[in-house]
Amino acid sequence: MNEILSYMRNMLQLVFAPARGWEDLEDSERGMSLKAQEQASLRLYYRCFLPVSAICALSCFVRLFYGDGGGWLGCLQLSIVTFVSLFLAAQVARWAMGLAMPRLVSDDPREPSDAEWPKSRGLEMICYSLTFMALVFMLANVVKVKITLIEFLPFYVVFIIWKGWRYVGVKERNVGLFMIMETAAIVGSVYLWSFFLNVVI
Repeated sequence: MNEILSYMRNMLQLVFAPARGWEDLEDSERGMSLKAQEQASLRLYYRCFLPVSAICALSCFVRLFYGDGGGWLGCLQLSIVTFVSLFLAAQVARWAMGLAMPRLVSDDPREPSDAEWPKSRGLEMICYSLTFMALVFMLANVVKVKITLIEFLPFYVVFIIWKGWRYVGVKERNVGLFMIMETAAIVGSVYLWSFFLNVVI
């Protein structure tokens, strides 16, 4: 429980002060070995990201209280689609980062770097970015009145990611490529999986 509370505090700081939030996360990792960082990021994924995503997905049932969502089955379908979309988006983003990051941490993007890029930080960026999107989805479920601003809030995650390029070790000259890759892998894949699952289920 304490881990989730700490996770959400970090999430709030990333929302309201993204640059400072990434810096604080980096400071908290000083002195940790690579193995310890990897273990911490995996713990974050399993103990924080997945439970928070599940809670946000279950918020679909709040729609029942104001007669929206297509009944129990409609809410169940929406909650399954929401959670599975977030889960699959995390896997796509990890795969995409694994392919792209060796070039993005290199001085020349045409030549992959031999240096080890911080995979643990990449996973943490994915977790926090998708958690923000999950919280926006939960907000849309809880608020009865349709507010246009909520529809655009998920794209704020692009700003959060942009402020974290140094955190994951991307070279300044490669920031543009990094943003294209991360936006497509995180934001794009969530909506793509959601669309696909809505068609299939």
